[in-house]
Amino acid sequence: MQMKKLFSHRKEKIKQQDTEFANNSDRIFKQGDLIEEQREELQQLTLRIEDVETLLDEVSSEAYDKAVDKVAEETMRATRKDDIRFAEDSKKWIQDPKHKASKREKDYAIKQAGRADKKNRNCNGKSGHTDY
Repeated sequence: MQMKKLFSHRKEKIKQQDTEFANNSDRIFKQGDLIEEQREELQQLTLRIEDVETLLDEVSSEAYDKAVDKVAEETMRATRKDDIRFAEDSKKWIQDPKHKASKREKDYAIKQAGRADKKNRNCNGKSGHTDY
């Protein structure tokens, strides 16, 4: 009788373990499916992040290029302004009676300063900037 009880108890225990094994297996398969879904979602998010990073790089590059162009334009404008001012100041300096030179030399120097001034102003007009 005791042997029958032992077999019955073992049989019950095995049945319980089979049920637990089936439940655990089912849970493991469900978790595997969930992991696969999360892996796919992670891959999609990674691609979206890469797209955003690419867009950010392109926008940053374009903004940098525009900023460089603007700085170059402003620097060129300021340089031309200085060149025009220098030519005007040179003409005034040459014409000052306290500077000794023949009329011919003064006229020649004034003419050259005037040509430089005209070239600067023409260059400004070609670039669309005439406010110097």
